Amino acid sequence: FNGIEATAAWQLSPSFMLDAFISQLSAEDTTGTDLPYRPDLTAQLSASYTGTQSKWLVLARHTGDRSDGFGTQLASYNVMDASYTRDIGKSVSVSLRAENLMDKGYTDIVGYRSPGRTLYAGISLSL
Repeated sequence: FNGIEATAAWQLSPSFMLDAFISQLSAEDTTGTDLPYRPDLTAQLSASYTGTQSKWLVLARHTGDRSDGFGTQLASYNVMDASYTRDIGKSVSVSLRAENLMDKGYTDIVGYRSPGRTLYAGISLSL
């Protein structure tokens, strides 16, 4: 493996934060063949806002081209996720999360389509 990774965080205000991550990887075996499912480029960019009782997060993810190890090249893709958490008491919070907001069709493993837009809801109790 040869590569480089970088991360950065910008606190734009006490409540607003931007985070970025990028990884460039050259993953080959001893014959120079790409290792399966190892994209050359992955990246993430997120923005979060934290209020007194809530937090918003928006995340954009990029996964670059990669091989499946059997001669099939998987296309790069971009997806966007978002979440919201709200405290509704001293020890209770509720959350909503959406993955793949734009309902992007993509493949991580040949023959298996990844999930489309997926929504989650949750309640957390702290003791």
